[in-house]
Amino acid sequence: MPVIGTRPTLNVEHILMATDFSDASRVAGAYAMALGLRFGSAIDAVHIYDPAQNRTYEDGKLAPLDGTRIEMRQERLQIIERKMLSLGLDAHAIHAEGHPAAKKLLSLIEERHADLIVLGTSCRTGIDRLLLGSTAEAVLRETCHPVLTVGPQCEPPACGPLAFHRIVYATDFSPQAARAAAFALSFAEDSAAEIYYSYVAGSDEELTLEQEASFRAELKRLVPDCSAEWCTPHTVVAHGEPVEAILELAERVGADLIVLGARRSTFALRHLERGVTPQVLAEAKCPVLTVC
Repeated sequence: MPVIGTRPTLNVEHILMATDFSDASRVAGAYAMALGLRFGSAIDAVHIYDPAQNRTYEDGKLAPLDGTRIEMRQERLQIIERKMLSLGLDAHAIHAEGHPAAKKLLSLIEERHADLIVLGTSCRTGIDRLLLGSTAEAVLRETCHPVLTVGPQCEPPACGPLAFHRIVYATDFSPQAARAAAFALSFAEDSAAEIYYSYVAGSDEELTLEQEASFRAELKRLVPDCSAEWCTPHTVVAHGEPVEAILELAERVGADLIVLGARRSTFALRHLERGVTPQVLAEAKCPVLTVC
């Protein structure tokens, strides 16, 4: 992806979709397929089996049946692959085993040269369990690739190719957020979307008119002069708690994508359970793209 300031060329040639066969993963898979249809992407449907995880007393009694359990998961993965192939997608099912699962998944992301990672979460209070425990946290924190997370409030997309029409991009003016802006703008220009460049001043900040004007000017500097030829940019300065402000804006404009420039210190990816990012991921009614 090029930096902000030139017309971005959206490159989503290869999507990696991680699944644990949950309902959340099913919806995430629908988004991966819809994006694959939009961009002609190859899609890897990946399941990581970590034999050291999810062990209960009953699992212990069934330990000799690990082979059968793996076969069942492989069969479910092949069903997903066949669905993708039936849509005309270039799809590949990858069942891998590793401990920790996060290390194996991150390795596959690099080996497969993924341009976009798609995950689903069913946690309603934040990501404390996605894929296999800490796997999601490791992916969100450690990968340099954009991650599209589909939370529990998201409905499946309509059948067919997916285009985003109203995008909310939240920034703290950090370099990481600027990188995320390029992705947000790329998606907006791809589908002639409306894009809302937004900054949230903390609830303890009393903004003067001059300060608000200054923030708006900073936001406008993120918008290339020629972008209005391909999309409709807006600037929004909000006041309050970041999570509530971002979600309120997304709800008000009917956003179908939120983009976060997830700087670790700002969005607390180092401590996912307490950060802005996991709360937005868990509560948003649309997918959330995070870029570190």
